[in-house]
Amino acid sequence: MTIVPIITTLAEYQTRFWALVGEDLRARGFAPHFVSFDDRSCDMLNSRGFAVTAANDVARPPASELEAVLDRAGVTNLAYWTSHERFAFVRSDDEAMRAKLARSIVAAQSAIADAQRNGQPVMVQEVGGFLSVIGSWFAARSAGIRHFFIEPSFFRGRLLFREGDFAAPVIPADARADHGADFSAYLQKTLADGQIVIPKKDAHHYNAAWKKVLNLRNARRFAEKAYDKYILGKRQEFGFIGQHAATHVKALVNSRKLAGHYTPLDDIDDFLYFPLHVPGDIALTLRSPEYLDQLALVDYICRHLPDGVRLAIKEHPAMVGMMQPDRLKAMLRRYPRLALIDPGTNNYAVMRRAKGVVTINSKTGAEAGLIGLPVIVLGDAFYREAPFAHALDNLVDLPAAMQKLVDGEASCSAGPARLDWFAGAWELSRPGELYVTGADEVRTFTDTLTSYLRA
Repeated sequence: MTIVPIITTLAEYQTRFWALVGEDLRARGFAPHFVSFDDRSCDMLNSRGFAVTAANDVARPPASELEAVLDRAGVTNLAYWTSHERFAFVRSDDEAMRAKLARSIVAAQSAIADAQRNGQPVMVQEVGGFLSVIGSWFAARSAGIRHFFIEPSFFRGRLLFREGDFAAPVIPADARADHGADFSAYLQKTLADGQIVIPKKDAHHYNAAWKKVLNLRNARRFAEKAYDKYILGKRQEFGFIGQHAATHVKALVNSRKLAGHYTPLDDIDDFLYFPLHVPGDIALTLRSPEYLDQLALVDYICRHLPDGVRLAIKEHPAMVGMMQPDRLKAMLRRYPRLALIDPGTNNYAVMRRAKGVVTINSKTGAEAGLIGLPVIVLGDAFYREAPFAHALDNLVDLPAAMQKLVDGEASCSAGPARLDWFAGAWELSRPGELYVTGADEVRTFTDTLTSYLRA
């Protein structure tokens, strides 16, 4: 039976990649079907002869039927499922979000029904917290078809796949593998250069706030999206153009407010390191929602710091200026042992001076384990079971865990066992990059995707 991959796409940059993957899949005997939440993407896919369900053309269920649509799909706890979009798009209209989720479910159900007439459907999505993605997942789950999420792994140029739900793909404690040549070369280069993990699709986010505002590429893209939306009437999943631009301007202002409050790394001794996460990321909104308010957590840590140590924090380099500067400055005044590090400081440079790391689920936790630094992990992280991680199920256990770390009772595991776990994690990831459109990269990604589709 022909396998019909149902692929959701939310924006043009995604569709340019998925169209190339779709053509490669067709050449291999698959029959890809797309669910598109962007009008331009629909045009692009239709011109290439793909089967496309245009989510924006699906009739919005009447208000009286919204609850029935959600109930049939098994949706409960709507406040949780709308939380990501509430923060990402600064939305507060409950009814509009309820209607969007219902329409996303109906659109995906239509695509599944079409796919079932043509073969065996399998839904494929990049992991995300937007209602379009969530609705498609509920549709797949209620239809009983296979579904898996794809996300960048800890290793550059490699991916993780997760079937079943939105939780982080966990690498088990007993993951072990021989140190192959590729892994060993990667490890050596990473440790020598202090390279953090930046997927190519996200590299443009790792700029200073002013570079995002005074940027010709961003200005051109803003003009294109505004023309499409306001002149041509094109519907876009990421259509909150003004709000997006205002956010970057606000980030620039915020970054200037914090510029005089950085403590040089050389001036900080005996400290624990808490890396601030991307605000409103799915890693917090859906995977660890209890820690969405990171500054509240920082305040809690400061109130329970062991004697004689400081807490160092650093903004995520992809989202400089996205924290609340006035609240953060008030905390710096309140807690003399709290230090804010310049976000441009290399993460490995910070970790090599720290006594340990406290994190929710940042990849910094895995990077710390890589160099032999003990890590206290609070949230849903892929390395939660790793030999270097000290996972806590309850925040009230954090003060004692920090004291043990400072006293040397929560040391990192020995080098061989730790690195063997990373080798096992390497083997459980797969080659590939999302949204990189080079011919070799597309072929590598499709090779990996094909292996999962045929599993």
